[in-house]
Amino acid sequence: MKKKVVAVLLSTVLCVSMTAQAGAAAFSDGTEDTAAVIETSEATEEFTGGEVSDTTGEDSVSVPDGISEPEPTPTPAAPSVTPEPVITETPSEEPDQDVEVFEPAEPTPTPTPDVSPTPTVDPEEPDIFTSGDTAYGISVVTATEVDKEDWEQADPVNNRYKLRKADGTYYTSADGIVYIKTVEDKSAPSTDTDAHTGYAGYYMFDGEGYMLTGQQMISPGTPGYDLAAEEEFFFMDAVHASPLMGDGAVDVTNCSPLTTDMGQLKLKYWLWTGTAFRYYDSTGKFLTMAELKEIREAAGTYTGYYNINGYYYCMDENGVPRLGDVVIEDGTKPGTYYFQETPGENGIAGAMLRSQWHYRETSKGEQWRYFKSDGRLYERGIVATRLDTEIMGDSKYLLGAAGYIQKNKMLKAANGYYYASDENGRVLTNTMAKFGSARYYFSSDGRRVKWQNCWHRCPGAGNRFYYFGNTAGRVVEKKGWQKVTNTAGKMYGWFYFPSSGDHYTSRWLDGTYYFKENGQLASGLTEINGKTYFFKVSNASTRNGQMFKNTMISYRSKWYYAGPKGILAQNRWVKDNGNYYYFQDDFTMLTNEFVKRGDTYGYVDSSGKFCTGWVVISNAKNQVKYLNPNGKGFLTNTSRVIDGLRYYFDSNGYRRNDLTSIIKGPYYVEVDRVNGVMTIFDQGRTTPVKSIRVSVGLAGTPTPTGTYTLSRSLRWQPLMGPSWGQYGTHVEGAGQGGIFVHSVSGSYANSYSLPAAEYNKLGNPASHGCIRCCVADAKWVYDNCNGATIKIFDGTYKADEVFKGPLGRRALVPLYGSMNFDPTDPAI
Repeated sequence: MKKKVVAVLLSTVLCVSMTAQAGAAAFSDGTEDTAAVIETSEATEEFTGGEVSDTTGEDSVSVPDGISEPEPTPTPAAPSVTPEPVITETPSEEPDQDVEVFEPAEPTPTPTPDVSPTPTVDPEEPDIFTSGDTAYGISVVTATEVDKEDWEQADPVNNRYKLRKADGTYYTSADGIVYIKTVEDKSAPSTDTDAHTGYAGYYMFDGEGYMLTGQQMISPGTPGYDLAAEEEFFFMDAVHASPLMGDGAVDVTNCSPLTTDMGQLKLKYWLWTGTAFRYYDSTGKFLTMAELKEIREAAGTYTGYYNINGYYYCMDENGVPRLGDVVIEDGTKPGTYYFQETPGENGIAGAMLRSQWHYRETSKGEQWRYFKSDGRLYERGIVATRLDTEIMGDSKYLLGAAGYIQKNKMLKAANGYYYASDENGRVLTNTMAKFGSARYYFSSDGRRVKWQNCWHRCPGAGNRFYYFGNTAGRVVEKKGWQKVTNTAGKMYGWFYFPSSGDHYTSRWLDGTYYFKENGQLASGLTEINGKTYFFKVSNASTRNGQMFKNTMISYRSKWYYAGPKGILAQNRWVKDNGNYYYFQDDFTMLTNEFVKRGDTYGYVDSSGKFCTGWVVISNAKNQVKYLNPNGKGFLTNTSRVIDGLRYYFDSNGYRRNDLTSIIKGPYYVEVDRVNGVMTIFDQGRTTPVKSIRVSVGLAGTPTPTGTYTLSRSLRWQPLMGPSWGQYGTHVEGAGQGGIFVHSVSGSYANSYSLPAAEYNKLGNPASHGCIRCCVADAKWVYDNCNGATIKIFDGTYKADEVFKGPLGRRALVPLYGSMNFDPTDPAI
């Protein structure tokens, strides 16, 4: 029954205390400014939430897959917080060459927290504590109002105060713990709230009436407090006092209970003695670390460390902060923690390291470990990550499972990727590196690429191509000529790999081949150092690439000219085989244009040849034109004597190859055995009138040369075989038993026994001495040249059809398949 009564009384006292703090609390439970004194506003500040968070109440980085952490609760931030990496845990310790690592998240800055943030609220301690069967706690319920004038600095030298009662006497130890509220005017009417506003707190005085400060032992039976045994309490001293209003500094030598909390009994308060923490519970009684642990374990909130004004400490049984690595095995968050060995901003060493890297040198090397937002060490495998950027810069480093920097190694990550490091442990990026007997390529994020069974360009290795085989990222060394294809198998080009395995770029090979900046074997038009060359074109099945020199080059219906050093002609004339050609700005030959070379007007024909007289338009169509000597195009609608013969030109400028409609006989006939053409002239041999394609005798039975006379013979001329030719005209005087001009002979005297193969020989020697031509031409000679003079001779061979005679010679329309008739036969 007594326990219940005391509980009710204490609950009532706390309610009254909170009411008295309206405005600015006199019963100060807030954070103390003095770094050496730490006070909580509620129950003992031990971290019990899901995570220790920053000032925003949440972490700035995510938790990786595979790591489960409870939901964060709003808790004050620890100092010097930096973000944690995302780490995939792996059971390995120091991995060998085949151990996986993870890829951490990029650290991002987070705000630096207040030095003394408002502490978190743990589940509240019991208001009544028991020692055996006896309850203890403050029994004073009602605050006694005093005026400020009731306080007296009775010992100025030692800055000691007394408090006068209403009867003029002073409070002493006989009064025990008293609950005092200092107001402006205690005698004012109760309705004057301003006069009765003040600061309340629990105080004790010694036998002489001096206010007690500091650590005090209180015995059972002390008025105002129920105790079963002597206990320690703490009454605020001048050294640790805080202002009752504001947050200014306190003058230790002139500290006053009127302006500070000096003398007040501290409840739920952590006292830093300079070497250890001491905790005073919600009734002001000192609790040992063992007692505090027992309370936390009973509440299910024990973690092994305590939140003291935003800093987390793990203490030994005497309250001394533990330093360095601490393994906490019991409590709600077992794990390895690191408590800083140097004092923090509050001047106290031992604060938990959170959301930060920790560096140290050991006999094994440089060790970097990351402690999460809840302070626990990340237990993980090898990691490629950025470290403390202020110390190590922005580079990533390769760490072993125990946090040691791995130097000159290639290790596999838990995320499935390989990473490699240089001699300083920095992760290699955009580079080719050799490990063992093989080379490997690492991308911009440090991961070994996963390219397999393909060619791939490597930007960090001179932008060269390499072949990657069955092992992802490992180069299969190639030597000599190689055909490189893209990932789709399409031909990219030919490359040459010397013994180094790095294909040539921007260089010559044997003075004949050239490799471009990207390594491709030059093919076709290629510019090199401001000069343009032409290389024999390669394809997927054939490697060429030889540079052309001193020659004309035909490519895609265009012509080019390579000089003695291979440089292509540009904007200049080139003489080749006695002819001139002009090459334009794009290196191609100019064709079918009127031009002026020097002072001479001319025309470059379809072959590009510079012409100053006759211009071949089409050999296939026997089309030719003649340049007007005055530089005004071609001759049109006129006739002109050229080289002693008169030629006629139509309205389009073409030479007229048949003048039989305007020049009638008698005619003069010439047969050129070399060029296979018969030319009909006027009788004075000044104007060529008609051109006929002919076949003369074979070498064994040649058509005789000389000048003879033509005489009309038979419509169907019997010939050797026997065979018959149409429209025979006898060449009188040519001998050999009779030489005739006739159509290609057939086996019968009809129009449908013509051998196509023989007909298709027209223009080439084919007969036994006679002069063959098509039926239409044989009939024209038969009808128009009876009695004409015929001259048979060997002319100079002409390659162009248009120049095989004064009027060239017509193209032959060949016979195909089963055709057995002459298409010019008027009888068909």
